[in-house]
Amino acid sequence: IQRKQLSPAEWAAYRAEQEEKEKEQEAKKQKVSQFGYDIFKQPFNTSFSLTDIPVGPDYKLGPGDNLIVRLWGKIEEKLELTVDNSGKVYIAKVGHIYLAGEKFGNVKKIIKKELQKHYVNFEVSITMGELRTIKVFVLGDVQRPGGYDVSSLSTAFLALYTAGGPKKIGSLRNIKLKRNGKTVKTIDLYQY
Repeated sequence: IQRKQLSPAEWAAYRAEQEEKEKEQEAKKQKVSQFGYDIFKQPFNTSFSLTDIPVGPDYKLGPGDNLIVRLWGKIEEKLELTVDNSGKVYIAKVGHIYLAGEKFGNVKKIIKKELQKHYVNFEVSITMGELRTIKVFVLGDVQRPGGYDVSSLSTAFLALYTAGGPKKIGSLRNIKLKRNGKTVKTIDLYQY
């Protein structure tokens, strides 16, 4: 648009509009940030817990997991069992039962088989109580490197979030999940 096509008032309004657009574009240039890092600045929703949610049949038991065993029939009892550091639970009159590494879907069969050696005519129901926590170490270019206790159902993302996320010199695209010093998976958060 040329100035001679507009009245002085229209020209002033046009120029003011153009200047505003230029300011907005300049502000956008200054606010450009690396994609994805801002998610780690959001407050974490602590209104839920990952230690008291249902698990699937493929969940593997480990030390610290709690089981609630209900028996009915000839025997009426409720047992709260915790897998100890040796991977066992103890039931009076039955003894120790090794459960570490067993899938939750198999636990009912294992416990019922052991109970049947001492009791007859009963049924068993087993649910998970509180889940164990595990110690993970988040190291490298993260805001707060160190060891963290997280739920056994936590993800690598939640562990990274707990550590404050990666620093700007860190990466969202090359996160290594290691076990026993070996990389078991490389994670690219842009894929999620």
